[in-house]
Amino acid sequence: MTNDNREKDELDVPEEEDFEALFAASEMRGAGEASKLELGELVRGRIVGIGKESAFVDLGGKTEGCLQLAEYLDEDGQPTLEEGQEIEAYVVSLDDGVQLSAAIARAGGDLAQLEAAHEAEIPVEGTVSAINKGGAEVMVAGLRAFCPVSQLDNQFVPDPSVFVGQTLRFLIQRLEGGRRPNLVLSRRRLLEDEAAVKARETRKLVVEGARLKGQIRSVRDFGAFVDLGGLDGLVHVSEISWQRVDDPTTVLAPGDEVEVVVLKVDWEKNRISLSLRALEPDPWEDLPARFPVGSSHEGIVQRVTDYGAFVELAPGLDGLVHVSELDWKRVSDPNSAVASGDRVRVRVLEVDQARKRISLSIKQASGVDPWLSVTENYPEGTVVQGTVEKIEPFGVFVELQPGLTALLPVSESGTERGSDLRRHFRPGQSVTAQVLSVSPDDRRMSLSVVAVAEAEERAEVENFKRDRAGAAGRGQAKQSETNSGLSTFGALLRDFQEKGARRD
Repeated sequence: MTNDNREKDELDVPEEEDFEALFAASEMRGAGEASKLELGELVRGRIVGIGKESAFVDLGGKTEGCLQLAEYLDEDGQPTLEEGQEIEAYVVSLDDGVQLSAAIARAGGDLAQLEAAHEAEIPVEGTVSAINKGGAEVMVAGLRAFCPVSQLDNQFVPDPSVFVGQTLRFLIQRLEGGRRPNLVLSRRRLLEDEAAVKARETRKLVVEGARLKGQIRSVRDFGAFVDLGGLDGLVHVSEISWQRVDDPTTVLAPGDEVEVVVLKVDWEKNRISLSLRALEPDPWEDLPARFPVGSSHEGIVQRVTDYGAFVELAPGLDGLVHVSELDWKRVSDPNSAVASGDRVRVRVLEVDQARKRISLSIKQASGVDPWLSVTENYPEGTVVQGTVEKIEPFGVFVELQPGLTALLPVSESGTERGSDLRRHFRPGQSVTAQVLSVSPDDRRMSLSVVAVAEAEERAEVENFKRDRAGAAGRGQAKQSETNSGLSTFGALLRDFQEKGARRD
């Protein structure tokens, strides 16, 4: 056996007639697969060769397509395609091999091409030149075309002028030839068709817990819609961040590239719930360790409500200061005690990690409870002075010091039975009363104006008695002095008379 024969046997090279048969068979397979293609069909392939004017695309199964390089030139006139690059293109002709195009009229065209594109529903490329009443003027292959505003996009476009100057792809809805062809376009249908193709692939990926990349399509008050690739999902405003977001537009904008986590999928209602914050560390995970009950921290008031104020302890971690915990004194309107943006010191009262709730107190972090020493500072019988805080039908609340309010019952107010307390008391008025009872455990103290009046009356009676007793004493002393004077005068008279008798 010759060396040539040995090499041929070792390489298993087929005989010449076998080689030709295999080549013919491959050509037949390629032709067969090419025959399965349809005009207007969107195909995917890989660039396997680039010539002076054309690029060859491997469509798989020995089938190749041809692209005109003129459709893929940059500003400097250089091709933007590279060997090995994967592309998508439309089948525009099957007469002389498989001719491909990204879109009709990208490199120029004529009416015949546009008619072929209309017949085969192949996209055409045009540049939006102006927006007029009802739609957009589009230049396609040197011809003026019209696209209704409702067909410019597959979603509502508040300002169609943003498309002016853009080169986009359209489907031809109506084409009437003549000296001035009537050309009506639709971009919406093309986008919907493309989205449907993408949606079929994306649907396989959308499962609960999956992490997907997408693009913000629109932002609303309640959240943001994300295009996952032909399918839209909603990131509710509560799932944008662990931090409170009042206005989603301050955080997200259309066109933003984002990564999301799929929370829930309901294919029957075509609803996909997404989350951005699920990719961030959960600030509630180590809450008990970072903010144990009884500890004090600084925070910022985020918002004030009728029932209290929410204070941010850390990004995404808000606690509630109930209105009763804002101050030791009674607070009717939380807005009078704190305002958004205030930096405050709070004490942690309770942590509910499961429900993601934390209760805080400003008053317990700012001072000592005055009720702890109330019996020492305000023993029963003490006369005190306070300020009217609130008036109710059953009595008057009097503030003795910040955080310490006592009740002056209507029966102890010194007013006539059945009279309106508001005619006798007003908020801010100074009141003097006597402490009747103190209950630190119940945080209650009762006062009496009547007791003060009675004490004053008793004091006046005692003073009157003392005054009368003093007056009586002074009267007796005066009579005694008078009597003493008369006695002295009598004695002098007698002495004078005796001296006169002796002289006689």
